[in-house]
Amino acid sequence: MLSDPGGPFALREEWDSTLRSGDPLSFPGYAAKLSAAGRESVRTGLADGFVVIEGDFDVLGGSMGLVHGERVVRAFDRAVGLGLPVVAITRSGGARMHEGMVALTQMARTAAAARRHERAGLLSVAVHLSPTTGGVFASYSSLCQVRVAEAGATIGFAGPRVVEQTTGEPVDGSHTAETALANGLVDAVLPVEEIPAWVRGALGIAPADGPSTHRPPTPVAPLAEPAEGAWGEVERARSFGRPSGTHVARALVTSWTEIGGRVDPALRAGLATVHGQRAVVVATDRYAGSGRPTPAGYRLAQRAFRLAGNLGLPVVSLVDMPGAEP
Repeated sequence: MLSDPGGPFALREEWDSTLRSGDPLSFPGYAAKLSAAGRESVRTGLADGFVVIEGDFDVLGGSMGLVHGERVVRAFDRAVGLGLPVVAITRSGGARMHEGMVALTQMARTAAAARRHERAGLLSVAVHLSPTTGGVFASYSSLCQVRVAEAGATIGFAGPRVVEQTTGEPVDGSHTAETALANGLVDAVLPVEEIPAWVRGALGIAPADGPSTHRPPTPVAPLAEPAEGAWGEVERARSFGRPSGTHVARALVTSWTEIGGRVDPALRAGLATVHGQRAVVVATDRYAGSGRPTPAGYRLAQRAFRLAGNLGLPVVSLVDMPGAEP
């Protein structure tokens, strides 16, 4: 696990390790499975500067029962008390059927805890490992404010086999990390070994590159000497090949974590550090595609502004475009 000693999110202090699952329904064979596992399906605790919640798929498929939910709730609430961000690493098949409704109620409890943490103006980061499905995906995992997924991971509420069994129709190409990225449900898809650096960039702990940019086209001919005065400024602004918004953003930031899954190449947004100040940056790129933002791009901008508002961060908006997509 990523929070093991020596791991990228190693815990300095583990919390609530004495909380153990019971057998509220006297479910056949459940007590024996709990005894054989010898541990719970989630680990929580304090790392260096942030709180960690990590699911353990090797324990009953990482399923969420009463104790899993209670540990998650306590972790979010302690993070509020400490004023710390949360990193939630999920790998789960969903709610634990052995505990029935007791397990299902943990979805509401953990979702409420995640919202309390957000309302406190604190950042939460989800790491979706494979698989992340069911009640864990549909509760606290998806409520984290920025999300990264393992490349090739199975992600979704009902797994693809469940959907096919229910509807009788295959769902090829669905329920994957890559599909989630294309639809803006996650902000990045990376190999597992690259995820810790991405998370630290999102938290502002480690530097990361600015937004990748489309190189401005080489002018067909050098710009003639611009006119004097105001019209000269207009000519400079219209010159073919000058830097666009994302180029300026890349020069400004010392850390950058993209949000939105690149749903619109003409509009990019990210959590960034600008001259030592954490900020949310929104930048347009006139050289990407048509250079005209689409409705998806404007929805991304709205999300970025809401994130800045929740976290109490300033916004740097760099607008350079020929207009909206008609």
